[in-house]
Amino acid sequence: MDEESERGSRHERYNRKTRRLRWIIGSIGILIVGGIFIGDMYTNPLPSKKENTGVQSEAKQTKPNKTETIDPRDLASFGHGTNIVQPNNDFSPEDVQNALDTGKPVIESAISSTSKLIENIVKEQKEMKESKQLDIKEFQQTITQDVRDRVDSQVEILNEASQVAHTMASGAYMAKYKDMPFTNTENVSEEKLEPLSQNLLDMAYSLETYTVARSFETWHEAANYLPNRQEKSLLAIPLNEAIFNSSSIVSNPIIAEPVTEEGNISDESEKHEQTDAERYPEAITSVFKISEAMNAIYV
Repeated sequence: MDEESERGSRHERYNRKTRRLRWIIGSIGILIVGGIFIGDMYTNPLPSKKENTGVQSEAKQTKPNKTETIDPRDLASFGHGTNIVQPNNDFSPEDVQNALDTGKPVIESAISSTSKLIENIVKEQKEMKESKQLDIKEFQQTITQDVRDRVDSQVEILNEASQVAHTMASGAYMAKYKDMPFTNTENVSEEKLEPLSQNLLDMAYSLETYTVARSFETWHEAANYLPNRQEKSLLAIPLNEAIFNSSSIVSNPIIAEPVTEEGNISDESEKHEQTDAERYPEAITSVFKISEAMNAIYV
């Protein structure tokens, strides 16, 4: 009996030690697993609600402002492609002479028809605004598809006139300074025609910008935008100063409050009036380089 009791006691102590050992091993395992989990949470924290709110807030802040002025170069994003084409120097001596012989009415017609288009658009816009009682926020309703189509057609006319003016300026320069045998150059001023060529394109940019503008704050700004751009670019150099026997196209041009391309009041009128040499220092240099290339082609 005593021996059996002692054996039972030893068995019970063994079981207690075994259970204690298992508990210790299990606790260590739990601590290890918990440590791994906590470490992963530390290195890859889950996004909190506060952080999500911050991301959403930032997204709202970076949302584009619908009232921003549209850059003409971005017109394609509104489904109204930019059609302005810079004049190029890919012309032959025959092209130059043809421009000198027949170019004057092309430029006259472009200036005259553009002035007429501006007058009509402004008039139609005013009538629609008054008849429909439109707010300035509804400005785009006055820019109908018909207006866009007419603007596109006029841009093509201005592109052609710009190229003709540039070609005539090149011919006049080469005849004067390079002894190129071009005729009909005696009444042509290359110093005026070259910047006039760029002015025609500036007017084309203004027309296209107008059709997608979102920044006008008053109807006064909207109504004066094109007339102001007409005077600042289209009529800045009278045609009879570039081609001496041409008409001035507009004897009494519209005088409007200066407005920038963004529809804001411009301070250009307060600035010093520059001479053509100061305003267009690259013009003569550009024509000179063209003449060198033309001389090589002609020889």
